[in-house]
Amino acid sequence: MKNILVVDDERDVRDVLEGMLHFLGYRVTTVPDGEKALNVANGVFDLVITDLRMPKMDGKGLLRAIKLRSPHLPVVVVTGYGTRETRTEIEALGAKGYLEKPFRIAEVRNLVENVIGIS
Repeated sequence: MKNILVVDDERDVRDVLEGMLHFLGYRVTTVPDGEKALNVANGVFDLVITDLRMPKMDGKGLLRAIKLRSPHLPVVVVTGYGTRETRTEIEALGAKGYLEKPFRIAEVRNLVENVIGIS
């Protein structure tokens, strides 16, 4: 079973993603910000899904930090404020995917399967 870390400052979004991913057969851990994510992301995850806008450490900062510590750990960025420039920037930083809010379960499934494969 694949392990996914979900990072979002909005509890409702964390809960929705956690429910979707559990339904799809993944083991999920959730945290509310990038700093906490770095404290738990110790190599046991197959994927990190992070919000772009968060207090303390935003999604770009988290993506940069993960790529320094674990360059092969895939990161998907989720945002409700996406632009073409934002997408280009996070892909240049090493993100393996991009998901715009609101999202549907089919979008989440397709993206996760494309990034880490079927569990």
